[in-house]
Amino acid sequence: MRFTQAFAVLAALAVSGLATPVKRQANTVTQVVSVSYITAPSSGISMAAEQSTSFSVANGWYGGCYPAFTPMYTYIMPTEPTTAGLNNVWGYDDYLVYLGEFLEHNSNAPSIPMSTPPPPSSMTMPTLDSSYVSQTVWLTTVMNFTGCAPDGHIVIGVSSVPITYTG
Repeated sequence: MRFTQAFAVLAALAVSGLATPVKRQANTVTQVVSVSYITAPSSGISMAAEQSTSFSVANGWYGGCYPAFTPMYTYIMPTEPTTAGLNNVWGYDDYLVYLGEFLEHNSNAPSIPMSTPPPPSSMTMPTLDSSYVSQTVWLTTVMNFTGCAPDGHIVIGVSSVPITYTG
Protein backbone atom coordinates (compact mmCIF):
# COMPACT_ATOMS: atom_id res chain seq x y z
CA MET A 1 0.00 0.00 0.00
CA ARG A 2 2.77 2.44 0.86
CA PHE A 3 4.53 1.80 -2.46
CA THR A 4 1.32 2.63 -4.34
CA GLN A 5 0.80 5.87 -2.40
CA ALA A 6 4.40 6.96 -2.91
CA PHE A 7 4.17 6.16 -6.61
CA ALA A 8 0.93 8.16 -6.90
CA VAL A 9 2.52 11.19 -5.22
CA LEU A 10 5.61 11.02 -7.47
CA ALA A 11 3.45 10.63 -10.57
CA ALA A 12 1.34 13.66 -9.58
CA LEU A 13 4.47 15.76 -9.03
CA ALA A 14 5.92 14.71 -12.37
CA VAL A 15 2.73 15.53 -14.27
CA SER A 16 2.39 18.93 -12.60
CA GLY A 17 6.01 19.68 -13.51
CA LEU A 18 5.34 18.84 -17.14
CA ALA A 19 2.41 21.23 -17.25
CA THR A 20 4.52 24.19 -16.06
CA PRO A 21 5.76 26.39 -18.92
CA VAL A 22 9.51 26.74 -19.24
CA LYS A 23 10.64 30.20 -18.16
CA ARG A 24 13.64 31.99 -19.65
CA GLN A 25 16.29 32.80 -17.13
CA ALA A 26 17.64 36.31 -16.87
CA ASN A 27 21.06 36.79 -18.44
CA THR A 28 20.78 33.75 -20.70
CA VAL A 29 21.20 33.95 -24.46
CA THR A 30 17.87 33.07 -26.03
CA GLN A 31 18.31 34.29 -29.60
CA VAL A 32 21.11 34.81 -32.14
CA VAL A 33 20.10 37.01 -35.07
CA SER A 34 21.49 38.71 -38.15
CA VAL A 35 20.96 42.47 -37.96
CA SER A 36 21.86 45.45 -40.15
CA TYR A 37 23.47 47.74 -37.60
CA ILE A 38 26.62 48.92 -39.43
CA THR A 39 25.64 52.26 -40.99
CA ALA A 40 29.12 53.22 -42.25
CA PRO A 41 31.10 52.30 -44.23
CA SER A 42 28.62 51.54 -46.96
CA SER A 43 28.27 48.04 -48.32
CA GLY A 44 30.64 47.26 -51.19
CA ILE A 45 33.16 50.05 -50.57
CA SER A 46 36.73 49.47 -51.85
CA MET A 47 39.57 50.10 -49.41
CA ALA A 48 43.36 49.98 -49.57
CA ALA A 49 45.62 49.04 -46.68
CA GLU A 50 45.92 51.85 -44.12
CA GLN A 51 43.06 53.78 -45.76
CA SER A 52 40.56 55.33 -43.32
CA THR A 53 36.80 55.59 -43.69
CA SER A 54 33.93 56.56 -41.45
CA PHE A 55 32.59 53.92 -39.08
CA SER A 56 29.25 53.98 -37.29
CA VAL A 57 26.61 51.63 -35.99
CA ALA A 58 22.93 52.12 -35.23
CA ASN A 59 21.98 52.32 -31.58
CA GLY A 60 22.26 49.07 -29.69
CA TRP A 61 18.56 48.49 -29.16
CA TYR A 62 16.90 45.42 -30.65
CA GLY A 63 13.29 44.31 -30.39
CA GLY A 64 12.40 44.40 -26.70
CA CYS A 65 16.01 45.00 -25.64
CA TYR A 66 16.78 48.52 -24.44
CA PRO A 67 20.14 48.46 -22.65
CA ALA A 68 21.89 51.73 -21.78
CA PHE A 69 25.10 50.29 -23.25
CA THR A 70 25.70 47.55 -25.83
CA PRO A 71 29.01 45.64 -25.93
CA MET A 72 30.25 45.25 -29.51
CA TYR A 73 33.10 43.11 -30.87
CA THR A 74 34.50 44.08 -34.27
CA TYR A 75 36.35 41.95 -36.83
CA ILE A 76 37.61 41.79 -40.41
CA MET A 77 36.44 38.38 -41.66
CA PRO A 78 37.65 36.42 -44.72
CA THR A 79 34.13 35.24 -45.62
CA GLU A 80 30.60 36.43 -44.95
CA PRO A 81 29.93 35.61 -41.31
CA THR A 82 27.01 33.51 -40.18
CA THR A 83 25.39 33.21 -36.79
CA ALA A 84 26.25 29.49 -36.89
CA GLY A 85 29.96 30.39 -37.05
CA LEU A 86 29.97 31.98 -33.59
CA ASN A 87 31.99 30.21 -30.92
CA ASN A 88 30.79 29.34 -27.41
CA VAL A 89 31.56 32.84 -26.08
CA TRP A 90 29.68 34.54 -28.97
CA GLY A 91 32.72 35.62 -30.97
CA TYR A 92 34.54 34.38 -34.06
CA ASP A 93 37.72 32.30 -34.21
CA ASP A 94 38.30 32.50 -37.99
CA TYR A 95 38.81 36.26 -38.33
CA LEU A 96 41.64 37.97 -40.23
CA VAL A 97 41.90 40.90 -37.81
CA TYR A 98 40.23 41.58 -34.48
CA LEU A 99 39.59 45.35 -34.41
CA GLY A 100 38.51 45.47 -30.79
CA GLU A 101 35.75 45.63 -28.23
CA PHE A 102 33.65 48.77 -27.94
CA LEU A 103 30.70 49.89 -25.86
CA GLU A 104 27.85 51.61 -27.72
CA HIS A 105 26.09 54.25 -25.58
CA ASN A 106 22.37 53.98 -26.40
CA SER A 107 20.60 56.59 -24.31
CA ASN A 108 20.44 60.34 -23.99
CA ALA A 109 21.74 60.10 -20.44
CA PRO A 110 25.20 61.54 -19.81
CA SER A 111 27.97 59.11 -20.61
CA ILE A 112 29.92 57.81 -17.66
CA PRO A 113 33.62 56.92 -17.82
CA MET A 114 34.00 53.30 -18.91
CA SER A 115 37.05 51.10 -19.26
CA THR A 116 35.78 49.94 -22.67
CA PRO A 117 35.85 52.76 -25.25
CA PRO A 118 32.94 53.75 -27.48
CA PRO A 119 33.12 52.77 -31.16
CA PRO A 120 35.49 55.04 -33.09
CA SER A 121 34.06 57.41 -35.69
CA SER A 122 36.47 56.03 -38.30
CA MET A 123 38.27 52.81 -39.02
CA THR A 124 41.54 52.14 -40.82
CA MET A 125 41.79 49.09 -43.05
CA PRO A 126 44.63 46.95 -41.75
CA THR A 127 47.26 45.54 -44.09
CA LEU A 128 46.14 42.06 -45.11
CA ASP A 129 48.01 39.24 -46.81
CA SER A 130 48.51 39.83 -50.55
CA SER A 131 46.21 36.87 -51.30
CA TYR A 132 43.28 39.12 -50.28
CA VAL A 133 44.00 41.84 -52.88
CA SER A 134 40.88 42.32 -55.06
CA GLN A 135 38.94 40.01 -52.73
CA THR A 136 35.90 40.73 -50.60
CA VAL A 137 36.42 40.79 -46.84
CA TRP A 138 33.71 41.49 -44.27
CA LEU A 139 33.66 44.18 -41.60
CA THR A 140 31.68 42.43 -38.86
CA THR A 141 30.23 43.39 -35.50
CA VAL A 142 28.80 41.10 -32.86
CA MET A 143 26.52 43.01 -30.50
CA ASN A 144 25.33 41.75 -27.14
CA PHE A 145 21.80 43.12 -26.53
CA THR A 146 21.17 42.73 -22.80
CA GLY A 147 18.26 43.38 -20.48
CA CYS A 148 15.58 42.27 -22.93
CA ALA A 149 11.95 42.44 -21.84
CA PRO A 150 10.24 40.85 -20.09
CA ASP A 151 12.84 38.83 -18.21
CA GLY A 152 16.31 40.25 -18.87
CA HIS A 153 17.39 37.66 -21.45
CA ILE A 154 20.18 38.36 -23.96
CA VAL A 155 20.07 38.53 -27.77
CA ILE A 156 23.28 38.27 -29.84
CA GLY A 157 23.23 40.26 -33.10
CA VAL A 158 25.66 39.83 -36.01
CA SER A 159 26.03 42.61 -38.58
CA SER A 160 28.44 42.82 -41.52
CA VAL A 161 29.25 44.77 -44.67
CA PRO A 162 31.39 43.58 -47.59
CA ILE A 163 34.55 45.55 -48.42
CA THR A 164 36.73 44.99 -51.48
CA TYR A 165 40.34 44.97 -50.33
CA THR A 166 42.60 46.69 -52.89
CA GLY A 167 45.92 46.10 -51.11
